[in-house]
Amino acid sequence: MKKACLLLIVHILLFASCKKNISTSDNTIASSQLYPLGAQNKWTYTDSFFDSYGDFYGYDTFYLRATDTVSNNNIDYTVIADQFGDHIFTVRSDDSSAYILEPKGEALMLDLPMPVTNEPYINKSFMNDTLNSKIYATIITTTNYPSYKILITQDDGLWSDYKQEELYFTVGTGIIKGYIRWKNSNGIVFTSDSYVLLAHGTH
Repeated sequence: MKKACLLLIVHILLFASCKKNISTSDNTIASSQLYPLGAQNKWTYTDSFFDSYGDFYGYDTFYLRATDTVSNNNIDYTVIADQFGDHIFTVRSDDSSAYILEPKGEALMLDLPMPVTNEPYINKSFMNDTLNSKIYATIITTTNYPSYKILITQDDGLWSDYKQEELYFTVGTGIIKGYIRWKNSNGIVFTSDSYVLLAHGTH
């Protein structure tokens, strides 16, 4: 995955309509956390790259692993880094919720139980109450495992600052598929990365 595009958390991943089983290693760690953040957790993904016109130009395989613990506003988070040591996601989780630390502040990714509805469920916005930075979560009912679609959008009106992450999350595994989107100078939104989980286990 291009390091320039790996600015966060995960990816999350099969299309919502997909019923493909996720491959996991035999030594997967049992965890009560929605997002398993034990020190030995490792996620392997394949990533497809697209230019600003939406044209595919390559792919790669990368892995993420739980590493350091950092503190923000006296709250501890786990850093999930790639094989180069770059910080991709900074998250915290318990048995009913998962949070991601974004540049604008902390955001609630998932809070269970979640209402069963066909409409996106609006979770809390970032801590600093940036009006254009919100998270939406939707239950995915077309897969054979519990999954949730999470949409994180940062939009202050400037095309250069726009960023959207579409994440697909499975409880006990984490991000199984994800998309990263930006805007070009013409204001057109494009997908730069599309990544899918290959395996989750220990390292």
